[in-house]
Amino acid sequence: MKIQASKSAEIMWLCTYKLILVGDRSQYMNFKRKTPRAHDTNSKERQKRNCLIDMTEIDVLTKQTEDVYNWTHKLIKTIPLEKWDMLPGVIESTISWQVGHLIMSHYYHSIMVIVGHQMDIIQKIPLKEHDELFTNALPRKSVGKINPSDLINQLTMVQHKSIDIIKTLSLTGLQKKLEPMPTPHPIAKTKFEALNWNINHTMYHCGQIGIIKRLIDQRHDFGLRRRED
Repeated sequence: MKIQASKSAEIMWLCTYKLILVGDRSQYMNFKRKTPRAHDTNSKERQKRNCLIDMTEIDVLTKQTEDVYNWTHKLIKTIPLEKWDMLPGVIESTISWQVGHLIMSHYYHSIMVIVGHQMDIIQKIPLKEHDELFTNALPRKSVGKINPSDLINQLTMVQHKSIDIIKTLSLTGLQKKLEPMPTPHPIAKTKFEALNWNINHTMYHCGQIGIIKRLIDQRHDFGLRRRED
């Protein structure tokens, strides 16, 4: 989509995009309220501008979420399934536990507190059992309990649902409080904050998966060329 605008409008647009990208919600909203709109002379123009900003913010949030989900699969698909339950001495964790934990965290941070429980997921994934194994229990307790192929399928299912839900949200929806839960969310108060945390949390675990892979298999190939000495 091509947008023609004056120089000042281009600067405003770039600043808006940067604030959205870094995820600083308070600065973004403050900027949106205070920035003058030279060409915003009628309600139709305002409607177009707000629609464009809404779409862009959702698009960026969706893209960031898709990127971290893709990184997860790039890492786990290179690890032989027979090594998923290996528990290296230095790190008390396994690939199976990491993936199971991500299934639960994706469901919680990007589905349950955003739109409530989803029956299509509940009927296909044993969330109660997973919660015991991958949230409350130590990783060694889940060794040999779940088939790695099933975990991959379940992870993909939850991630697809997560992305679909994000795409249905609006800017107003992102500002709303989380769906009421028996236990308050440890990090977020709004839906935007929960989705933003889901992105950060996923990347943290990608780092852990990368370390475990290096210990039980080999260093992940990021496609970087090493200079020969």
